[in-house]
Amino acid sequence: MAQRVRGLARARLDRQQTLMAAIRTIRTTQARRVTRQALMVAMGATVARMAAHQRHQLVSPLPAQTHRTQHLVAQEAGCGHNETNVIVIVIKYKTLVNSSAGTMNKILALIFTSFIIGTAVAEEVATVDPVKHSGGLAKLTNNRVFPASENPIPLPNKTLSEADQKIVHLANQLIDSNATTALLLIEKGKIVFEKYKAPANVDAPLFSQSMSKSLTAYTIGQLLCEGKINSLDARADTFVPELKGTVFGESSIKDLLTMSSGAKDGITSGQTYAGEWMDVVYKGVTTESILKKYGQRDVTFFGNPLPGGAEFRYKAVDTYTLEHVADRTGNFFNTFEKTIWNKSRPQSKGYWLYDSAKHAQSASGSSFVGRDWARLAMHSVNELKHGSPCMQNFMKAATTMQLPNSSKRIGKAFKGYGYQTWIADFGGKASYWWVGYGGQRVGVDPESEKILVLTSHREDYMDSVYKLFSAWQKSN
Repeated sequence: MAQRVRGLARARLDRQQTLMAAIRTIRTTQARRVTRQALMVAMGATVARMAAHQRHQLVSPLPAQTHRTQHLVAQEAGCGHNETNVIVIVIKYKTLVNSSAGTMNKILALIFTSFIIGTAVAEEVATVDPVKHSGGLAKLTNNRVFPASENPIPLPNKTLSEADQKIVHLANQLIDSNATTALLLIEKGKIVFEKYKAPANVDAPLFSQSMSKSLTAYTIGQLLCEGKINSLDARADTFVPELKGTVFGESSIKDLLTMSSGAKDGITSGQTYAGEWMDVVYKGVTTESILKKYGQRDVTFFGNPLPGGAEFRYKAVDTYTLEHVADRTGNFFNTFEKTIWNKSRPQSKGYWLYDSAKHAQSASGSSFVGRDWARLAMHSVNELKHGSPCMQNFMKAATTMQLPNSSKRIGKAFKGYGYQTWIADFGGKASYWWVGYGGQRVGVDPESEKILVLTSHREDYMDSVYKLFSAWQKSN
């Protein structure tokens, strides 16, 4: 009898929508991974048993499924290894959505999922290949090359105050004690600190990882202020008709800038699937093909379509869409070179990877020397403070919080997100950040015009970076 009831329940449930209660990346430290994994498996099974016990007509207890996602990680920029040994907890349940019991079941699962996520968030180390990140990726033939300026902006050394000398001491400790390859501190165009470690050096083009996303957003701002994009409320498929019928085409430019298109969350490092970066850079896969293949709108916890602008979700596909819009309205590379790169007056050539269709790898593709990263940051401050009224307004929005970073699954140190730009208030002082996997950072305090440029091959000391920047912000 019990078996027959169960069979009927399964048949009925198969006619209903399967709701995923939680798919979350639970990052754990090596020392506590096993304990946390056991805890989460037990909690997942408890959710299923309690729901079944309370007669919510759940299919036989569904234990949490755990996966070490060594095969589901970002192999960005030829890392040659997995991003992180994460444990993904997946609690699947099927429910009769036409009953009040089904709603209670969802709520119960949400409560327990929140507990699991809240008690088991830690992170293992993200690492990259230091040789590839210190000029190696700039040697690939699928790079757009930007020229050096004939008149680079000078970056003289600052005469250091006593407060500056204390910051320099902390900066030396930071770079000497960690996997840092470059660290620069620039204040109002003057060098407070600059140091490199092999294989990086002053002339090495340092790879961005996801810091490219911020530059992509500012390129969109330039096109807006040139009148080539009429409004940030315009849909992307207005400019890129090939994206009609996808969540990306349906999204407004603003929702793409804030990574709130309504598409599914990235699995790791903003990738839609494992190996995405490698496919685009090395294997001939185009960003357009990815947008079309993964163009479905996600659903909310209760099964409704996720509207645009509702939730920040870190994912490269939103950035790809922005690049396609830019290419159709003014050519992405040409606009970036003319309005941002040339105006920053760089000292060296710059490099930006592209796919087999010559579309920029806008989410993770640029290589510039350390001082030119600083000049690009200086240019962003100049546009914020002294650009055209349109660009000032755009940059103000870009560099302040538009959506909260509620999940903290990515960028846990940051309170929110602007336009493809992370927003912080370390120690109560505002700053905006360009952030890349493996410890690539550019931090900007627009008020004091203090700029930090950091590249790394191991991302296990970022809290120390933010503490250094906060101390520097507070110093006179």
